[in-house]
Amino acid sequence: MKLFGLSFALALAPCQADIPVHCHAQDVMGQWDIEIAPATTERTSCKHMRPDAPGKQPGPTEMLESMKGKKRLNLEVASPARVGTGGKVTQEGGASGEWRMIADEGFEINFAADALGVSALAAPKFEGKAPLKMFAFSRYEIQTPKGANVSMVATMDMASLEAKSVSKCGETILGWYSLGRERWGCWKGTRQVDKSAPPPPAPAVLQSVAAAHKAKGKVKHLSFAQASLHVERINARNGKWNARVYDRWLGKTPAELALHRGVRYQRQKPQHLSFLSMTRMSNRTKFDVELDTYRASLYWVGAADAFKKFPKALDWREERGGNYLEPVADQGACGSCWAVSGMRMLTARHKIAQKKPDALPWSISFPLYCSEFNQGCEGGYGILASSWSADVGLLPANCATYSDSGTKCAVNATCVAELKKSGEPRWRATASRYLGGRQDLVTEALLIQELNERGPVMVSLKGPQLGDDFMFYSDGVYTGESKPNPDATGGHAVLLIGYGEEDKTPYWIVQNSWGADWGEDGYVRMSRSITRFGSGEVGDVIIDEQNGSQVDRVVEGAAKIR
Repeated sequence: MKLFGLSFALALAPCQADIPVHCHAQDVMGQWDIEIAPATTERTSCKHMRPDAPGKQPGPTEMLESMKGKKRLNLEVASPARVGTGGKVTQEGGASGEWRMIADEGFEINFAADALGVSALAAPKFEGKAPLKMFAFSRYEIQTPKGANVSMVATMDMASLEAKSVSKCGETILGWYSLGRERWGCWKGTRQVDKSAPPPPAPAVLQSVAAAHKAKGKVKHLSFAQASLHVERINARNGKWNARVYDRWLGKTPAELALHRGVRYQRQKPQHLSFLSMTRMSNRTKFDVELDTYRASLYWVGAADAFKKFPKALDWREERGGNYLEPVADQGACGSCWAVSGMRMLTARHKIAQKKPDALPWSISFPLYCSEFNQGCEGGYGILASSWSADVGLLPANCATYSDSGTKCAVNATCVAELKKSGEPRWRATASRYLGGRQDLVTEALLIQELNERGPVMVSLKGPQLGDDFMFYSDGVYTGESKPNPDATGGHAVLLIGYGEEDKTPYWIVQNSWGADWGEDGYVRMSRSITRFGSGEVGDVIIDEQNGSQVDRVVEGAAKIR
């Protein structure tokens, strides 16, 4: 997730910005040769760390001797193919399923049954029927300052200011598959080259924002005078919202501030890079413009009809006789917006479904530091946190309290032991999904419906919604950036909790993760007529039919804290 830079690039910690790879569905579609390792009854990290570490994922030769099964799949992009983010997948024997991009970093494949015959490879063999789910990150190569390519070198740290990466969208890093929750295994894939097709576009080359800024010479820090001037300019517009200076931004370099908003990497070549101007890309491609135009044409379709069915205002802080939300969190120095928003989404929806506003929240730190699907404080995605919580399960927050400085999986073993003894139901996530079926297909009508029927939705802010101005938001209805950034990659994850109207201006109500001293007690109201969210990510919560056994296995291998 490579975020955008804006004219005053400010922020907190890398949020939706984790591994340095950038792939479109059009880079992934085609014939794939899939290699599969036998499944076992024990869930595996497939050689990834927990949390996963950018630049330290398993290399191309990992587990080669274990790849016993070989299959061929065809990935088609749904119509219109030019702007699709997934579609139909067909196995060489004819069985079909669905696939979808996970941001720009990997893809997920789903079959209703074992279309690849992996149950026959399982040890012990699996005789039942279960859906097959597969997920993998796209591969990338790290390029050292001397120009030598280093492929997945375990000692290479992408935090290095000099490192660059080249996306390899036709290959995957070692990924994961599961048959229901009964068998687990690893896989990898390579796309076949169609020699009759036009040559593919050049792969995306990414460089850290810090490296780009460092190359420009002396690193500067945001001063109170600079911040005050920007706030004065915003307030002088006499718009629908006000700004104020926040101490948390002062003294930060542009790169540090960009990281807090999720801007970790930028595409080559960047534009002019000035202080307080971390612009990401020198040219938006025709593809990018076409994609954005098409999605914008769909976003507001059906909204008028939705309001004929649902109320004109909704706020889950005071809905159905209670407050179903947790207090506003401060993610601090950790790029955990995805985990905070993702777990707060599952918590709120669970409370609503159970009609228990006072139910314990789910732990943010458990998926943040224990999931191999995300990169901890380096960034991640809420949909992957929800997907991992569907595989493994959920843990109450008091068993793994939030920390913004963790580096490894750690839980309160005593708390988990007491949970097991209590006889209380254990829970897990289910139905992790993008509203609209795939990313970038969310609409205002779908958001209104989901908010009313099931509860809060995790959404992403990007491009025109998030930049210099947003960082200084104080109160009112935020109407977007004065100098919108055209680059809409990356993003900051927040929790959409309701909507309303003020002075004939319709707005969304959003819970941020920058503490209760930011905005309106930690919230921001955003104009519905201007704001277009990049995605809507949701999941639901059900009783764990394995009674927490997968959680307990993770806990056994975790560091123990009191």
